[in-house]
Amino acid sequence: MRRRTSRTLAALACVACAAPPAHAGGFAIPEQGARALGLGGAYVAQSDDAAAVFHNAAGIGFLKGRQLSLGASLIYRSTDFEGASPFPGNALRETSAHGLGLPPAFDYAQRLTPKLVAGIGLHVPFELRSGWANRETSYSGRFLVKSAGIRSTSLNPTLAYQLADRLAVGAGLDVRLTHFDFEHNVPLINPFTQRVQDVAALDVRGGRHLSLGYNVGVLAKPAEGLAIGVAYRSGVRAELTGDAELSRLPTGSPQFDALVARRYSQDVVAASTSLALPALVSVGAQYGWRDWLVSAQLDLQLWSAFESLPLLLDGPPELSRTQRLEFANSQVYRVGVERRLTDALTLRGGYFLDRTPVPTETLGPLFPEATRHCASVGASWRRGRMRIEAANAMGFSKRRSSEGRNRDGYDGSYGGFSDTFSVSLGWWF
Repeated sequence: MRRRTSRTLAALACVACAAPPAHAGGFAIPEQGARALGLGGAYVAQSDDAAAVFHNAAGIGFLKGRQLSLGASLIYRSTDFEGASPFPGNALRETSAHGLGLPPAFDYAQRLTPKLVAGIGLHVPFELRSGWANRETSYSGRFLVKSAGIRSTSLNPTLAYQLADRLAVGAGLDVRLTHFDFEHNVPLINPFTQRVQDVAALDVRGGRHLSLGYNVGVLAKPAEGLAIGVAYRSGVRAELTGDAELSRLPTGSPQFDALVARRYSQDVVAASTSLALPALVSVGAQYGWRDWLVSAQLDLQLWSAFESLPLLLDGPPELSRTQRLEFANSQVYRVGVERRLTDALTLRGGYFLDRTPVPTETLGPLFPEATRHCASVGASWRRGRMRIEAANAMGFSKRRSSEGRNRDGYDGSYGGFSDTFSVSLGWWF
């Protein structure tokens, strides 16, 4: 029993300070817009959609007149965990309770001169909202994380300039508002029973930070029907401050409760953390002929900037931690195909392979992520100056094990599924 207790404490000693990932590699959402999602995200070479504000600033350089696009995505995620020995044990099964995410999208572009186009976009390039079932009672990882969230919203004013009939460049300012929250339970050994018990719940809320980044792009059309695009969106660092509320939990022992009360007061204290959100490099091409279009793209997400997550609390020093993450740069391979059936109706499909940036040592209830295979379908219906688009993408992760190397001693394997439904409305003026 004493040996098991020591293993349990070793596994749970590190208090978590971040949240599990959501949609793509890490917790990025680069598939912005319904048409882009339907093409598997292979959109960096597009030039006839205001959504190019996000994908490639140069793309709006070829737009005529004015164009407005409004949309949103409904994201569902699920994760299951199977424990391994020695902790938390082979018989253990846990499931996620992520809920639904609903990131919006807005894009507008307008030609100012024969060669200059201005645009603005509102997107959520990073978001997660995650938690685990039974987290208030029996969830075995509740000392690591119970629920967590990160949301980074981007306001992106952009300019594009057409250098020649077949060449445009673009650049924009990325004004980023980032928010975080998370909660977990605090463990302590009961000296009267020598068992680990939940003695407090830590709830961190309300951290927000305004950061500035930028995006640049080039789009060339070297031959009829062929387009080649290159885009870069910079990383940003968010220095977040918020409030941490520590609430004591009754243990059933008045003597132990008294000891806990002397150690942890029920206060609201200042909390801070730092998030290094990664840069994105995209290179792609598309070719259109008659009623067909095919596209391909490679994304490089520079997650190596996401090395650690510090959590600093103005309270008991043992509640402040710095978690080593050491993410690796990751790649996403994308292909898409589109077929116009009539002047009003267009169908499309796509696929992307999303390699995870999470190392084996970091794989855990905070980041239960593996490489994903995703397939998408979509359609557009156009009437006059209005276009309605919808797409759905389903992603599956091959089961991945921590191989007994999780830094918190919480070992096992994870499997995941995601489904994203996106809809957009577009108008030309």
